[in-house]
Amino acid sequence: MPKRRGSETLATRPVKRQRPAKPDYLSSLSDEVLLEILSFLPISTLVRCQRLSKRFHDLAGDSELWKQKYYARWVLPRSRQALRFKHPIPSPLSTSLGASYSPRVSKWPGHGHLATDGKRLNWKTQFRLRHNWSKGTCRFGALEVSRPPLPQIHMKLYSGVVVTADEEHGLRAWSTKASKKQLTALSFPNKGDKPTALFMTRGDLASDIEVTVGFEDGRFDIYDLDVARAKFVLRFSQATSSSSTEGASITAIASSPPFLLTISQHQAFSLYRLPHSAADKPTLLASLESSNTFAPVSLSLRCSASEVIASIAYSFFHISGGWTVGIQELRFNQDGERIGSRLASTAAFQDKTPVSSAASSRSRSTRHMEAPTSISYSHPYLLTSHNDNTLTMYLVASSSDKLSIRPGRRLWGHTSSVTSVQVGDRGKAVSISPRGNEIRIWELETAVSARFNSSRSRGGLQSGVREESSVQIAAEHAATAAVSVETTSGAMNWGREIVQAEGETLMPAKVGDCVMFDEEQVVVLRERDCRAQLLECYDFT
Repeated sequence: MPKRRGSETLATRPVKRQRPAKPDYLSSLSDEVLLEILSFLPISTLVRCQRLSKRFHDLAGDSELWKQKYYARWVLPRSRQALRFKHPIPSPLSTSLGASYSPRVSKWPGHGHLATDGKRLNWKTQFRLRHNWSKGTCRFGALEVSRPPLPQIHMKLYSGVVVTADEEHGLRAWSTKASKKQLTALSFPNKGDKPTALFMTRGDLASDIEVTVGFEDGRFDIYDLDVARAKFVLRFSQATSSSSTEGASITAIASSPPFLLTISQHQAFSLYRLPHSAADKPTLLASLESSNTFAPVSLSLRCSASEVIASIAYSFFHISGGWTVGIQELRFNQDGERIGSRLASTAAFQDKTPVSSAASSRSRSTRHMEAPTSISYSHPYLLTSHNDNTLTMYLVASSSDKLSIRPGRRLWGHTSSVTSVQVGDRGKAVSISPRGNEIRIWELETAVSARFNSSRSRGGLQSGVREESSVQIAAEHAATAAVSVETTSGAMNWGREIVQAEGETLMPAKVGDCVMFDEEQVVVLRERDCRAQLLECYDFT
């Protein structure tokens, strides 16, 4: 009698054979061989390998391995792009140059700042930081720095430390690192001192930051901020001269010790050499006055072994070209002797721009009939922001023979008026549109490359660069209404939570420098519906 399906007995049921376990060849390999294998894996696979075991966690997190990944992802493409500029026609020489890995960071173009003396750099951290910047991914936090009546606050960021200056609270220093707290505060020497400008740079010691404050009465003070000891020390105070008039306030400052550059409300442009002793007076190296420059302006000081270049970028109205951008350079040797002065502007090529139709004018011209909302200059990049949702990027060519500004290129990406832009030292810029709550990061070198590639492929220059050259900051947990803030009423650490009311908007603060950034963070100064002022911190680490 045939057996029904499913009626097999234990004796007649077929036995499943177990497959023999595959031998673990990887575990038997040496660390050197495994590191060589891991170097060929993509980043996503390399991250997953760290979850396999403690051994693979250590190997896949090897700093030298991530250093090679950093080089392949961020350094090598830039080197090849630079070679394309030098060798437009491909050749065996141009394709072979720059293709090999070099462990010496000091030879990497644009990355010499990562070459630290005697310090071991975590290259996985550096890769993650650079990746987060490219994607706009960051953590968000906020500090409450004032309550009504709201004073005019000036803010600067340097190496993870934010310094604010205002008439009511004086100088305050805030840490944006992991500790996230107020470091110290110091009142100004005289009651009623109203700060109008602020600048920060590296101090004499490793833990010091030099802070320069300009005041409404035309004088400036220099402080040393000892970050390790959390203390402000007044090093130098310039006495107000008898010729100073009321309202001649300092509106912008740039410093590169021992040189200091200031501009006043009356467009008086002054370059000082600071003394070594606080008992001595600063030496005025140059003083210029202008009647046709208007705010906003941007000051810059560049020092080399042989000379000092003091620059001022400004805007002025040209009768045939609308609002025009200009730049002036003063050149000095290290002894303070003046070598020369040069001027350049965008008026020459703006006059040649055809305006056959309104559409043609918008697409091909960089003319503006309204003054720029902000200007930022860090050689060779000069950027202006505008109310028409765009920025304009200019390249400044400065050599021992001449100074010139190349035709500007429009940068698109914002969906509302751009109120502030800052250019960093290594070809990165950050801009803000408060109405749309947009903060965009711009890779200016990418924008220049896009312009170069378009000119080669189409036989001409495009008038602008689209949003592919920028990325909008997307903070983690952006959908949550509660943010962590620092109060001004006693609590020193971040932690108290506030909830944004329905319909409440965060407006930009009414000061010129409302957005700043360094290697790791972007800091924005905002007003909270005229009820408080907040320092928003976007952390990319």
